[in-house]
Amino acid sequence: MFVISSSAAAAEARHLERKGVRTRDAPQGAASDMLLTTPRGALAFVLTRGEAASAVVERATKAARAARRCTILLLGERAQQSAVEALQEECPIGVNVLRCENSEAAVEHVLACAAGILNGARSAANREPDPVDAAATALSEMWNVSRHDVEYLLATVSLPELARVNTEEEFADLVHHTDSVIERGLLEGAVRWLQSDAVAA
Repeated sequence: MFVISSSAAAAEARHLERKGVRTRDAPQGAASDMLLTTPRGALAFVLTRGEAASAVVERATKAARAARRCTILLLGERAQQSAVEALQEECPIGVNVLRCENSEAAVEHVLACAAGILNGARSAANREPDPVDAAATALSEMWNVSRHDVEYLLATVSLPELARVNTEEEFADLVHHTDSVIERGLLEGAVRWLQSDAVAA
């Protein structure tokens, strides 16, 4: 487990290194400022210090497509809760906003996320297989897509909602509902599979 950081997160990366976390530079053009890699998928973090809301949301939306979860870290002691709430309203499903007073607070949040992932992995090794995990694995194999894509799809829209899509208009509404953060081809494939399964039944 290590953190990939952009130049915008240089201060945070230094704090992480002091904590013993391995870091490396992000590729040019990366949407997230910090990416925490884990065995169960990456967690993306987008840092903002007064950046325009539209630009932040655009970066976070891109980052969310390539990660298990994305969090916007709004840095600054003067950042108000109202600013957090306003930014959250503009974000698509799957992107959360958190206010951090400074770089140290942002790092503590990333470390808490890492600890939660590790503890969850240890607990998972000692319990029965999760039926949700099993379903995500089965669907990813059936649809020939990544497990992450399936998990993100199911976290955004339920199978019963997908099964109720029968017309082009309903499909267009579904695309609008998901704010286009889910690949259109995956949505189409899932809807077709559910329709064919219903016919076969």
